[in-house]
Amino acid sequence: MPSTLYWRKAVYQVDRHELSTFHQPMPYRFILAQGYSLEEQTQRRDVTPDIQGVSTAQHMRHSSIRLACSLAVGCGVSLRPIAVLFSALLLLPITQSSIKRWMDDMGTPVPSPEEMLPQGLVLIPATECHSDGSYPRGTAHWVMVVQDEPDRSLMTHAAGSEHGADARKFLQKRKDLGLHVTAAVADDSQSFPEAIKAGSPQARLQADPFHTVKHLWGHLKKARFSSRKKRKARGEAQNDQAGIELAKTLWTLRWSLLTQPTNLSAEDKQTIAALESTDEGFVQSFRNLLRQVVTIFDHAHREAQAKRRLKQLRQDSRAVDDDHLAKMRTFFDTHWEQALR
Repeated sequence: MPSTLYWRKAVYQVDRHELSTFHQPMPYRFILAQGYSLEEQTQRRDVTPDIQGVSTAQHMRHSSIRLACSLAVGCGVSLRPIAVLFSALLLLPITQSSIKRWMDDMGTPVPSPEEMLPQGLVLIPATECHSDGSYPRGTAHWVMVVQDEPDRSLMTHAAGSEHGADARKFLQKRKDLGLHVTAAVADDSQSFPEAIKAGSPQARLQADPFHTVKHLWGHLKKARFSSRKKRKARGEAQNDQAGIELAKTLWTLRWSLLTQPTNLSAEDKQTIAALESTDEGFVQSFRNLLRQVVTIFDHAHREAQAKRRLKQLRQDSRAVDDDHLAKMRTFFDTHWEQALR
């Protein structure tokens, strides 16, 4: 039969100090909340109500449980070190299985990303969205990310790659959630920008700066190897010992020649300066081209400055007969708007 519950309305506490040799006593606080019911034959049965901030089932404060879960999820601390920290620093002996159970209990009511997105947009509406992708550390999947601020990710989508059908699935999911993407970043691949244009024709495409510089540095590296190879072959054919020694020096300095002027050591600067005075052909032209590329991406504060540098870069690169430098000019022709947006 149902019985009436009787509650003591006020929750009260009792503080006790433990006898110890410490300078400061060790206090204990007992929080009491009484409740009971009268069963058959007026037999009293005591019950414990819910107390804010205290878990009577887990015998641990909610703040301690949240701390353990934050260490595991937010800081990446494994279960065993968490148990050691609680035991050594907080004097709370807990087991690894308890921490694992707390994590499972707290993670169960967390809504899905699709459910959290509308709530976040109500608090701060997203007027512009930015789409990009990367391989996060510890995963083997390409993850597409939509952001409206650098520190605010609106949605993520794990995909096999950023190309073709995988990108279209992500873009369709983004569209179904009502996100309006106005900008997207892509590398030098073709399929992802084409998928962006098909799903969001109004979106501005921007080339990834890392892939842009990597592409240009690849052409410069091939041009440097090609010049050294030709010089070595010409020296061997003409039995020119000075030409052969110069080819050996170019090979020794192959990475220093590609280093930005500001990142060179004092010794390398002197060596390259002497090399430029000895060989006023390719080495001097190559270093001049490198300085102009660095200026376009690192020191041009306005588009007009970058365009002036690009014009000079085209003229100087045409003066050097090299197919790889011609490919670099073609790359600028097709990617200028996206690379320097």
